[in-house]
Amino acid sequence: MVSHHRSFKRICVLTTTVAAVVSFSVLGAGAVSYGSVSDDGSLLKAAPIESSDTVAVLSEGAALEVLDENAEAWLPVRLLNQDGSTLDGYVNREQTYFGSYMGSLTEGHLLSQTASVSGIGTLLYSSADSSSQIITRIVGNTDVTLLSVNEEGWMYVVYSTDDGSFYGYLAPDAAWINAIGYGTVGALDVSLYKSMDTLSQACGILTSGTEVEILGIWDGWSLVRSGETQGFVSRTLIDEAATESLLGFGEVSADQLWLRSEPSSDSKGILQLPKGISLPVYTETNGWYSVRYNGQDGYLSSDYVTLSPSVAHGSVQVYTETASLRSGADESFSVLAELPEGELLTVVGNLGDWLMVKTDSSMGFLPCSVVSATSEKGYRVGSLYATMGEEVAAYATQFQGNPYVWGGTSLTNGADCSGFVMKVYQNFGVSLPHSSSAMRGVGHSVSYGEMRPGDIVCYSGHVGIYAGNGQIINALGAEWGITLTDVNYKNILTIRRVLD
Repeated sequence: MVSHHRSFKRICVLTTTVAAVVSFSVLGAGAVSYGSVSDDGSLLKAAPIESSDTVAVLSEGAALEVLDENAEAWLPVRLLNQDGSTLDGYVNREQTYFGSYMGSLTEGHLLSQTASVSGIGTLLYSSADSSSQIITRIVGNTDVTLLSVNEEGWMYVVYSTDDGSFYGYLAPDAAWINAIGYGTVGALDVSLYKSMDTLSQACGILTSGTEVEILGIWDGWSLVRSGETQGFVSRTLIDEAATESLLGFGEVSADQLWLRSEPSSDSKGILQLPKGISLPVYTETNGWYSVRYNGQDGYLSSDYVTLSPSVAHGSVQVYTETASLRSGADESFSVLAELPEGELLTVVGNLGDWLMVKTDSSMGFLPCSVVSATSEKGYRVGSLYATMGEEVAAYATQFQGNPYVWGGTSLTNGADCSGFVMKVYQNFGVSLPHSSSAMRGVGHSVSYGEMRPGDIVCYSGHVGIYAGNGQIINALGAEWGITLTDVNYKNILTIRRVLD
């Protein structure tokens, strides 16, 4: 493992902005001002005058977005509460610290790149200048959230305390950017560059096999550090640390692709994946990739999957009983949160076989082994223990009483029989034709005695979903709408199962 060398000597000043890790892009050029309340008991006023109504009583360190920094005595601001809510009003300029910063505030104060203040501690300034106003002192060995780094190396950070969040600047050598993962220089020696451009100034050379700390990733470039040497290198030249056997990440290139139970086109189709779905690929067997989607393990033909060492989009759900969300791509990093089974996550990148993900309340890293690829809506957690069909039936039944519309595909505003079945299954990542006759050929046939909830029951000119207890849930007609009907109300032509 790479040692955490704590020298603060700067080898070269990086001329690109260090953005939040999870955004994977250099911050934009629009100047936005943020501030912090400097005095406990400061008042947020409804108008720029002392006699106006008080909107809120502010605590020292409360985070503010400054809407117009050129205002004189009273600043128009937006109070940024920890729960994500906001309040607009005015504060006395003398009771506010604020400084201009290039980029946008990290959404909801979630995890972004962090930096550790040196052991002796440091001062937090109101601007990138040691002669500017001192906001507060930060004790040594404290972690702060790093929002950006300017061309001179000044770091714009958020220092969070029990009293609030202070926005300000740290001097270039006052803090150490923390790693998010580890890697090794590949087969060739590599040059490190001052910016993400091979024509920029070189910062140093690392020999093949050198272990590095990965500080961030942007558009095919890695910001790495080895000892006191730090700079940008093409991501392809760094072997990112891995803890399991993972071939890479696949993206479905066919319009519809069957996930099959075995590595063979003759095996049973479990469900169909739409074009563009991205998911981890674990192994390859005779032209078939083993994957997991919607909690189902299966195989995809490699002829219709584009394999890549990295991923930048997609959705996953926690597949195990719990999963530890960490601040970096290794079990040595701190645990940010314990995520429950079924937690839906958005994929924003990866480091080796660790996924960079975000939830509604946090961002961090998870190993691929604890998640299942899924759609943006996800799948129900009960499907890990019950049949997927039972989940389909339960989902479909909730639309009972909604209208029938010939040719319609809306579960709420109206659908016909095949449109209803198609839209229900679409929620589970399965693409079906909008045709009752075409549905007779999807999935595989099961006998009447094998029928179970979620199976598609096909009749002449009609189709429904078996809901259990001898009934189907179906869009029966304009007179009845979406309703429960006896499964034997007319002769059954075939029963199809598309989910096991």
